[in-house]
Amino acid sequence: MKQTGTAVVDHHQFVVGSQTAETYEPSETGSVIEVGPNFVTIMTGIAYGPVSLTI
Repeated sequence: MKQTGTAVVDHHQFVVGSQTAETYEPSETGSVIEVGPNFVTIMTGIAYGPVSLTI
C-alpha cells in the first residue's frame, strides 16, 4: 500500500509524531533522522516550504 501527502518543512526538517513530544531531546541522532519518544524528525534538502512525501 502506498500513501502520499505533503509536509511543511521548517529549518530543513519536518516532524512526524505526537503533538506533545519533546522534539528538542532526541534519543538517537543520525545524518537524516532524529528519533525520540513519540516522534521522528526527518531532515530535508530544502530549507522552507512544502515537500511531497510517498510512503
